[in-house]
Amino acid sequence: MKNKKYIGFVLAVTAATLWGVSGTFAQFLFQERDLNPEWLVSVRMTSAGFLLLCWIAFRKSKDLWQIWKQSHDRKELWIFSILGMLAVQYTYFAAIAHSNAATGTVLQYLGPLFIAVYFALKRRKLPSSIETLAIMLAVAGTYLMVTHGDWQQLSITRTALFWGIAAAVALAFYTIQPAYLLKKFNSGVVVGWGMLLGGLFFSLVGKPWIVPGYWDIQTW
Repeated sequence: MKNKKYIGFVLAVTAATLWGVSGTFAQFLFQERDLNPEWLVSVRMTSAGFLLLCWIAFRKSKDLWQIWKQSHDRKELWIFSILGMLAVQYTYFAAIAHSNAATGTVLQYLGPLFIAVYFALKRRKLPSSIETLAIMLAVAGTYLMVTHGDWQQLSITRTALFWGIAAAVALAFYTIQPAYLLKKFNSGVVVGWGMLLGGLFFSLVGKPWIVPGYWDIQTW
């Protein structure tokens, strides 16, 4: 059990690190190569989802198509794909496009605050003292970042703040909502279909066939 928790901790830290790095790359693409978040999100989700599902199929996981057999599972998958996976991707990159990677990432990682509030309301139990301290520090840190200590003005645009808070809410939903599916199916299947469906749905907006920006070796 301890080994399993350790592996989970390492994976969580690695995931957060890679997510932050991807934000830095996205900032470069938006600011230096004139790409837009709509195109990037639709392309990256569709391609990543397709590749992940190909890997799952190669491993011959029975969950690959099993997830489509029951109507309740299909409903949960579509909700996760649009309101979870797509929402958490687009709001994050929109926040970066209107500010920078550091601001977008810090604002999105207010998500645990909303998760703590959700479970406190659901269980009708106040967060522990450690959780309360963490929430207070997160709020204080975010306040200092967006105001630089001057409560009368924002150091970032209202649009950036909106997308940053939206990213935090999306992160909370994205974390909580798929719990049912993850208990029942392989995580790769859930994430793969979530990315593919969300990317295909958003292609109506992102139009991956219309390639924006300036392309050179750094863009690739």
